[in-house]
Amino acid sequence: MLYLGNLYFYSPYQTKSLTTIVKLPPPGKTESFTRKDPTSQSDNTITYGPYTNILPFSESELSVHYENNKAPITVTDLLRVIEISHWGNIAVEETMNIVHDGAKLKGTFSRHDYQRAQETFAAFNEFHMILPALARDIYYRDDIGNISTSNVWEQSDSVDLTIRPRFPLFGGWKTHFTIGYNLPTYQYLFHKDPQYLLTFRFIDHIFDDFVVDHVTVKVILPEGVEDLRYEAPYHVDRQANEIVKTYLDTVGRTVIVATKDNLVDNHFKNFRIAYKFNRLLLLQEPLLVVTAFYLFFLVVIIYVRLDFSIHHDAESESQLRVESLVHQFVELHGKRVNVMQQYDGVIAKFKASKDSASFGAAKKKVDSEVKNLNGSLADIVKRVSMDSPDTADSMQDIQRREAEYRDTVIQAITLAEKVTNGKLSRQQYIENEKANKTKRDEIRMKVNNSIQTL
Repeated sequence: MLYLGNLYFYSPYQTKSLTTIVKLPPPGKTESFTRKDPTSQSDNTITYGPYTNILPFSESELSVHYENNKAPITVTDLLRVIEISHWGNIAVEETMNIVHDGAKLKGTFSRHDYQRAQETFAAFNEFHMILPALARDIYYRDDIGNISTSNVWEQSDSVDLTIRPRFPLFGGWKTHFTIGYNLPTYQYLFHKDPQYLLTFRFIDHIFDDFVVDHVTVKVILPEGVEDLRYEAPYHVDRQANEIVKTYLDTVGRTVIVATKDNLVDNHFKNFRIAYKFNRLLLLQEPLLVVTAFYLFFLVVIIYVRLDFSIHHDAESESQLRVESLVHQFVELHGKRVNVMQQYDGVIAKFKASKDSASFGAAKKKVDSEVKNLNGSLADIVKRVSMDSPDTADSMQDIQRREAEYRDTVIQAITLAEKVTNGKLSRQQYIENEKANKTKRDEIRMKVNNSIQTL
């Protein structure tokens, strides 16, 4: 490597005494260097002088040609994206293009020979990055996908990240990759409603003695910020603000864009962004999610209740008719049960009054109501048989059992007439009535079970 410079201290004033010391990187071997007495060399140090009475603005070329085993790596382009979330997170992502500016590799590359070599000074095979101490969720990937050849060590004041590219870099070779991580906001974002102040590094450590030809820094602020003020730690080129839309955004987020050329590790300084933000806007995203789910389920509810078919669905219509008729049958059957229970009252009143005329009139009225209900139920059974024979059979079974029930009621009436007219002793009546009631209860239980299975 060849260094060219000025041997003297360039000054508008006369210099009475001057000593220039050049320190070389290990191993400190030189091919040639400027010799101007007095000059001395010791290990990796070249000392010129002392020189006396140097005139103002004096110049003398200093040339040092030395051996440098450190690969000259340059970041040709760096895109640094910083996304601010008021939910407590700052997402940082750096996408960089890196090139080895050393002497270009001659011939072909053999990984087998490279791995067998004891010394690979010409190759650059790993990066040592220093991330903020609270960095988490670190990822390292390129266009192919995630790169697993990386290690993270947590230190007391930093997080050390060592990454290896997919291939070693020789002279003229390039690589491209992305590194990202998350940070908590409390160390970088300060606020006093509605004012907020963000303090963050314009550029961070990439590797030791790095050089960046061009960097673009984008700061994505929350949606709805106002009164932006940007303060750079040194001169940068401000570009026009951009708008980016991410998840659940409506009008988009403001993006502050700044660029700068030729950066080194001396540019580790913070920029400042002040803005206003209404904290009620934090509810915007949760409300959007709730509204979206509400509308989705509302559409689903409406959709499942509408029939968009254009063909005649006979089976569905038949099922609906049967369900309607079953409902009518159950309702009429309930009325019939209530009417049949009136027989018990008629019999009890007849036994107490022994008035045959009143008994006959009351019995005739109940018989008429039962006959009408039986006719309506028989009509329903007939209509159901056209669509569902199985359901009609179940209804017919209920009808038969109801007929058996009515026969037991007629028997109860006959027993009441006999005991009233003295044709049956009271003891015989009690025994027969008990057996009759037991039979009626059994029939009623079977009918109720059949009704529940319809």
